[in-house]
Amino acid sequence: MKRLQVMLPDDVYQSLKEEAERRQATVAEIVRRGIDRLLVSSVKGTNRAPVLSPRDLGVPMIPADEWRDIANQR
Repeated sequence: MKRLQVMLPDDVYQSLKEEAERRQATVAEIVRRGIDRLLVSSVKGTNRAPVLSPRDLGVPMIPADEWRDIANQR
């Protein structure tokens, strides 16, 4: 893997950080996924997002029987 430095406007960086927190991911992971998505759609000649292969996300943070209730909370 190669290290890369990128200059971003403050508001874009803040939005990126918030999105990473929302997804419980790192900023680097969000950037890598975005670049992968861009390159795959460029190669295929389409604007549709690729279907990502599944990966192990670890143990669920909430019991499965509570998912529906939590998802519907406002």
